[in-house]
Amino acid sequence: MAGVEVSHIIFFMAAVIMSISVVGMISVNVQDVTSASSGSARLLSNQLETDITIINDPDEIPADRIFYVKNIGSFALDGNLTDVIIDGRYKSSSDFNITVIGRSDLIWEQTDVLNITLDTSISSGDHSIRVITQNGVSDEMDFNI
Repeated sequence: MAGVEVSHIIFFMAAVIMSISVVGMISVNVQDVTSASSGSARLLSNQLETDITIINDPDEIPADRIFYVKNIGSFALDGNLTDVIIDGRYKSSSDFNITVIGRSDLIWEQTDVLNITLDTSISSGDHSIRVITQNGVSDEMDFNI
């Protein structure tokens, strides 16, 4: 009879060890999912707090190709991480200069205006510009030179 009790204890111990292992694996997976969700939630929150608008008059683009973009969101942006697309073509940072009006750095706070001066020539005619922030929020404007 003692043999049956010992085998029951061994089976019980094995079941407890297996349960602990399963709980450990599940908790690691739950932590991974939680971390991923919190990162996604943070990115989504930043995107929802970000909004920009190109404030040029599309009919009056000056010959010096200066564009003004206002941060109308509540999230501070980094001007160094701003992308510019002209007529569907990505422009590298050597094709334009960026400054934030009234600031010495390129931190683009709420209500600040970003000044984008294109260093490349644009032929006369119809064009479009898209300005994209560091977290993917963008504004686009059609204009004529």
